[in-house]
Amino acid sequence: MKQKMTLLSLALLLVSANSLFSNAYRSECAPCDKERMCAKNPLYCDGFNIQFHGGVSPIIWANRGCMSFLRTGTTVSCASTVSCPSIASCPSTNCSTVSTNCDTSCNTSCVSPLSGNSFSCASDCATTAISRIQIPKFNKLFDTPWTIGATLGYAITQHQEVFFEFNYTQAANKREYFATNVTNAAAVPVLLHTNLVSKYKNASAYFGYRYNFDRMRCFPCDFLGDMAWFLSLKAGMLHHFGVRGYVESSFTTIVDGSTTPFFDIFKSNTTFSGAGEVGVDICLNCDWSLMVAAEVAANWGPTCHNVVTPVTELSSVSVNTAKVGAEILFPVTFGLRYKF
Repeated sequence: MKQKMTLLSLALLLVSANSLFSNAYRSECAPCDKERMCAKNPLYCDGFNIQFHGGVSPIIWANRGCMSFLRTGTTVSCASTVSCPSIASCPSTNCSTVSTNCDTSCNTSCVSPLSGNSFSCASDCATTAISRIQIPKFNKLFDTPWTIGATLGYAITQHQEVFFEFNYTQAANKREYFATNVTNAAAVPVLLHTNLVSKYKNASAYFGYRYNFDRMRCFPCDFLGDMAWFLSLKAGMLHHFGVRGYVESSFTTIVDGSTTPFFDIFKSNTTFSGAGEVGVDICLNCDWSLMVAAEVAANWGPTCHNVVTPVTELSSVSVNTAKVGAEILFPVTFGLRYKF
C-alpha cells in the first residue's frame, strides 16, 4: 500500500511539473483561449507534441508477377564409352574403317537438392516450367489490415512542424488457397494448392513535415470552430515480414494429397516508402487534440522467393514467386495528440 501511494505521488508530481513546463512554452504567438479552451494556432512555438493513433490500412498490390512452378527430375544426355566389336567379328572385310571406340547415349536423372535455392545440378541440366499463375490481389489473400503508430513532433513555427513516426500494420490471411493444374513426368495431371499460414505484417518509420492551418474561428464557438486542417509529407523505410505457407498436391482432389514443409512464399525485405497525408486537428482543450487523418503511401511490394521443395506426385517442384510491383497503402487513422 505504501509503495502504491509513493507511485501515485510521483505521478502527480510529474503531471504538475509537466503542466508548468507546458505553460512556459505557450508563447504569445499561440495563447490558449480560456473561453474556448483552445489556441487559435494548433502548435505552441518551440514546443513538442506526441501522438498515438490507430485505424485501418487497405492495401493494393499493383503489377503483380506470376508464380512459376518448375519440375525437377528432368532427363539429360551423357556420354558413355563402350568397347567396339572385335575385328574378327566385323562383317566388313575392310575392318580398318571400324572405330576402336563407339559413343552411345544414356539417361541420367537430375534432381536439385531439396534444400537448395537453385536448379543447377552437377551436369548441364535444365528444369521444366510446368505452370504459371498470377499472384492474387491482396484482398484475395488477406483481410483488411489494421495499423497502430506513434508520432513525436517539434514545432519550428506556429504553423510548421517536423516529426518522426513509427507504424505497425498487420492483416490476417483468409486461409484460402490458389490452385494451378500441372502434369508430372508421366503426363498425369496434378493439382497444386498454394496455402498461406502466416499473417501479413509490416513496420515503417518516417521522417516528415506537417503544416497546420489556423483553427476555423469563423464558425461559432462549437465543434467546427475548434477544427484545424493539416497537410503532411513524409519519407522513410518500410519492412515486410516473411509470409509462410505450403503447397498441397494431389492427382485428383485435395483429399489424400501430399503436403510440403512450411516455407517463406514471400521473403522479408526492406524498401523505401513515401506518403502524403491530410487531416484535421479537433481541439479538446488547450493541450489535447483529436486527430483524424487519411493518407496514401507507396513502396515496393514483398520480394519473390525461390525454393525447391519435395512434392510426392512430382518428385520435387520449384516454387518461384515473381516480385510484387508497387504496394499502395491507404491508412485512415484516429488518434490523440498531446502538446507540451
